[in-house]
Amino acid sequence: MTEFKQIGRPMPLLDGPEKVTGKLRFAPDLQIPGMLHARFVTSLYAHARILGIDTADARAVPGVTAVLTAADLPD
Repeated sequence: MTEFKQIGRPMPLLDGPEKVTGKLRFAPDLQIPGMLHARFVTSLYAHARILGIDTADARAVPGVTAVLTAADLPD
């Protein structure tokens, strides 16, 4: 039978020191010139029927490149 020597023993995290000191970089830390950001807005009500979406205010915000809804996606 295979012996599992790690079970029940503490295992050191190889990136532990970087995580706790804030030196480790995560995907949200990356900044690339010209990079766009996305935000998803979902319904506040489960199983609600969405009758329409007015995107005019969102499109008027300076710096907004695009506002997409389901109507903008291919079938």
